[in-house]
Amino acid sequence: MRNWDITCTVLLLLIGIYVIATGWHLGFGAFDSPGPGFIAVFAGLTLSVFSAVNLVFIISIYRKTAVQSFWPQPDSRKKVLAILAGPIAFTLLLNYAGFFICTLAMLIYLFRAIHQHRMSLTLILAVTAAVFCLVLFQLLLKVQFPEGIFGIYHLKGWFN
Repeated sequence: MRNWDITCTVLLLLIGIYVIATGWHLGFGAFDSPGPGFIAVFAGLTLSVFSAVNLVFIISIYRKTAVQSFWPQPDSRKKVLAILAGPIAFTLLLNYAGFFICTLAMLIYLFRAIHQHRMSLTLILAVTAAVFCLVLFQLLLKVQFPEGIFGIYHLKGWFN
């Protein structure tokens, strides 16, 4: 596990340095008149700094601890697969059930799969988040999502 952490962190550090060099080559510009590489330089700088800090933490932590298993608990693999099932089902059912119904179902499933909250709390959080997403994306940003078989977006006529 230690070797993979160090390898990935060094790889991300090298990618960040490459992004900085490419952005600088495109033309950094100045703060009052940024060039085409302005954002790339700062994105690469951010990635490089976080990677360097992570590398320092990894090296200092691994000096103090013994090697641990990737799956610390026996049922960890099942939990990860259960959590991955939610977004996969969301993607597969989006065109059939619609955005709102799929979002609501996925949130309820994830709130119950990650941690066993009370069902009342789960429903309150899921409905609030799904309605917020519907209002933000459908009404304010005018994003066209699949309506699904229920045609639930006819409600947006009430808000206009």
